[in-house]
Amino acid sequence: MGLDITITREEILSRDIKKGETLIKRNFMYEAKGWELGQFLIDTFDLDNCASQMIDPEEALGKVTQELKDLEYQPSVEATSQDWHDGYVDDLKNMVDVLTEAVNEEQIGIWEWELSW
Repeated sequence: MGLDITITREEILSRDIKKGETLIKRNFMYEAKGWELGQFLIDTFDLDNCASQMIDPEEALGKVTQELKDLEYQPSVEATSQDWHDGYVDDLKNMVDVLTEAVNEEQIGIWEWELSW
């Protein structure tokens, strides 16, 4: 049990204005669980429960990368703290990989993230 974090990428495959139909492909690019990661996203990006929010990939990448840099200077002392720290850092690194892909993509998609608890 915990906080679920997802990042999705949507792209419009087709749009028929006359029929009022749009075909959208949604790819789940990142999934993680964790209160600490969720709290970081809530505090940094003002996310709310079960509400998707569009991502500015460059801004998000900068802030998540800064969080990783800040954590490098905060080694933990207890084994349980170290496990938590390592898991949180791994989640942030995986998120950086996804956000880097978003920044570098050739065909622009709509990137969103969502928290649910």
